[in-house]
Amino acid sequence: MRVPWGRIIIFGTIVVLIVVVFTVFKGILLPLVFAFLLSYILGPLVDRMEGMGISRTAAIILLYLAMFGLLAVGIAVLVPVIRDQAQKIAQNFPTYQARIQKVALDLGEMMDRYVPGLSEKLGDRVSGWFGRTMETLVQKGIEWVQGLISTFTLVVIVLFGSFFFLRDGHRFKTALVQLVPNRYFEMTLNLIWRIDRQIGGYIRGQVLEAAAVGILATIGFAIIDLPYFILVGAIEGAANIIPYFGPLIGFIAATLVAFLTGGSGTLVLGAAVVCLAVQQIDNFLIQPTVMARSVALHPLVVMFAVLAGGSVMGVVGMVLAVPVVGILKVMVQTALEGIRTYRASQELAR
Repeated sequence: MRVPWGRIIIFGTIVVLIVVVFTVFKGILLPLVFAFLLSYILGPLVDRMEGMGISRTAAIILLYLAMFGLLAVGIAVLVPVIRDQAQKIAQNFPTYQARIQKVALDLGEMMDRYVPGLSEKLGDRVSGWFGRTMETLVQKGIEWVQGLISTFTLVVIVLFGSFFFLRDGHRFKTALVQLVPNRYFEMTLNLIWRIDRQIGGYIRGQVLEAAAVGILATIGFAIIDLPYFILVGAIEGAANIIPYFGPLIGFIAATLVAFLTGGSGTLVLGAAVVCLAVQQIDNFLIQPTVMARSVALHPLVVMFAVLAGGSVMGVVGMVLAVPVVGILKVMVQTALEGIRTYRASQELAR
């Protein structure tokens, strides 16, 4: 089998260039990327409202008002609960520290039979790790408060950017196509259509999937009476946006909360069962329903993209990695198809 080195080199070069550009200009590009993603999520609703006779600008404004209304209700109802649960976790942190340290000491005493002095070393290391973790959490909290102003600025930029993407998106596409030479006209239209279809479907599907997983997990945790079930369910849903690693993060969070809050082995097992059950529902029911228009990337490519995105832009990079690689894949495929078509036409002309 012949290795397609040309495709590999082209794709690799594009990926490296994208990573370099995002690394250098991420402060500028990040708001635009979020605005672009938000416009993809709201785009079909705007198109449908426009088809009902509502002007595009009015449709966008109505959607924004509805979005802000839902957000206000969510903040009024959920934020106080999540805040109280987060405060309780912070207050009980010394108890959790002592519990984990005791488990580490018990484990160390069992291992002392084979490695003398291990329990003392293990206890000191666990205590030191928890101390450093607490300091890190406090520092992150201070940084988060300090970053509220920049976050507000980011939100404003994203809203303005998505407004113009939604209102003038068709004009942007038309202007782009007009810049393309006639011989690449059909290929460019095909590229835009494929990106809209695959990436738009993926982004909207991910948002719906995360919401469904979060709701199901919250209900499951409430049934087993898991402490902080709303907060843990929100983490489960939000983390699910990250391919492969997200469900693992949610699983660790749920079982860790069940263990640290002094729950019995039954509660820990129940939290694990809820996570596994939600993931099975996600894999066999939610994903086939809402992710019909997938980017169709190999799992190894997805894992590499998520790791690379995380190393460049942290959690945000992990979330954006798959859509970016999906766009690159569509661009390379369309370009190669155009090249093959051009070569075939040249051979027929001879």
